[in-house]
Amino acid sequence: MSDPLDGLSGPRPVSPALRGRLEEAILAGAARPLTPAQDAQLSEVLWVQELLSDLETPRPVPAAVRAAVASRPRRRAPLVGAA
Repeated sequence: MSDPLDGLSGPRPVSPALRGRLEEAILAGAARPLTPAQDAQLSEVLWVQELLSDLETPRPVPAAVRAAVASRPRRRAPLVGAA
C-alpha cells in the first residue's frame, strides 16, 4: 500500500499562464530599489554570512598540541564484532 503523502514535497507542474505571471512579478520586483529597512537587513545578513564563511576552513594546529598528540601512546580501536 502506498503512502498518499508520497511525492507531495516534490516539484509540481505550474500552468504556463501562472508561470508567466510569476516571472513578470519577479522581474518587475527586481528593478525596484531596496528600502532603507531592506538594505539594513540585507547588510546584516551579508555581514553574518561573511563572518561565518570561514568557520569550516582548516586552521593550523599549534606546535604544542601537535607535540602533545605525537607523544601520546596510540591505542588501536577494538574490532567491531570481535569476540
